Amino acid sequence: MSLRGATAVPAPRIDWTRLSIGLALLMLVYFTITNHVDLYPLNNLGPAGPQWPSTLAGWIQFVIFIALMATRRRLAVLAALVIAVVWISLQFRQWYFPYLFNIGPVDWYFHHGYADTLKVLPPIPGHAVTPDLQHNLLQLLSLSVAAAAIMAVRQSFWRA
Repeated sequence: MSLRGATAVPAPRIDWTRLSIGLALLMLVYFTITNHVDLYPLNNLGPAGPQWPSTLAGWIQFVIFIALMATRRRLAVLAALVIAVVWISLQFRQWYFPYLFNIGPVDWYFHHGYADTLKVLPPIPGHAVTPDLQHNLLQLLSLSVAAAAIMAVRQSFWRA
């Protein structure tokens, strides 16, 4: 069978900016739900008290992220990427420095009830902090946002 004369159908092009925005919205919805809906043992809202400051901090950052991405301007998209990288970096510092390297304060972990939540990572002997499932999922979503933002930056610099 000959394919002469047949034209190749181009692969659909991913709109990384749109995907970044969608993932940021998904992450914010998850973040808001886990900050305000008692889903114990996934989260433990009792000891932590009101989560409005945390929720507002996340929303403010990612509303700015979304607004910057929506402009599709090169430098704005790059600035949005910086927001996503700072966000995931702060999560890494909070959770993985104490978990992997036993570095940093750990009183927040017990004070806010994270010691009583679901874990999928194994505890490390002698290290007080083990990241919980609630935050593992948030970090996965956060990494997804950052990865899509990296691709959006690449896409914005490549387009004519």
